[in-house]
Amino acid sequence: HYTTYQNSLELQNQDKLPARNKGVLNGQGNPAARSLKKVCKSCNSTWMSVIGNAAKIAATQFIKNRPNSLTPAEQISLARWACLFVMTYEFADIETLTTPQWERDWIRINSDPPVTWRIWVARGDTTFCTKTFHASVSYYAMGKLEYAQSTVFGLNNLIIQTFSTRLPVDAAFDKNITSLGYSRIWPISDQLVNRTRKLTGLEIESNHLNTFQLAFPHLPKITNWARDF
Repeated sequence: HYTTYQNSLELQNQDKLPARNKGVLNGQGNPAARSLKKVCKSCNSTWMSVIGNAAKIAATQFIKNRPNSLTPAEQISLARWACLFVMTYEFADIETLTTPQWERDWIRINSDPPVTWRIWVARGDTTFCTKTFHASVSYYAMGKLEYAQSTVFGLNNLIIQTFSTRLPVDAAFDKNITSLGYSRIWPISDQLVNRTRKLTGLEIESNHLNTFQLAFPHLPKITNWARDF
């Protein structure tokens, strides 16, 4: 159920990142039966619970088409939870963990996702709802190592795509993602999100893998792919 893509992109003949131990979801056994114990009991029962309960209401309404749209307030609720989910899910494979501590502190203190994040929603094939695809890329820019991550997952027919990086993205990035059938919910769009076209599982996976090229078209093609089930 959990598929992890690790992408490593090297510029200026720099060395690759050192290998790190993989997380609990990549060991033997059924990953669907495992859990990530990466949050404290206090956080899980307080501010994280508030975010999760608000998102549950918004997601349920959208999935059941009541109505077939998301208000700005519902978009924020989903965006907060999606960001929190991805930050936790990254621990499933430590090799692809890219979110810095300051971003984790940001959502804990402010509730909202950091300004370095973008989040979209779409409608998709319900067969995708058991899957999560996560990818990260690292490269050297301006003399230092920088990162980006892309994660997509499904809740019934609701597909949530996230992308985060500290680097400036291409000017047409948001427009190109929207053209693929997604609606941005973070940064907030201040408009109703209404999508009726359903994306296939193949489209969802392909779009996810193309986010890096759309964000950084000036960079060389991504190499050194690794896929773990």
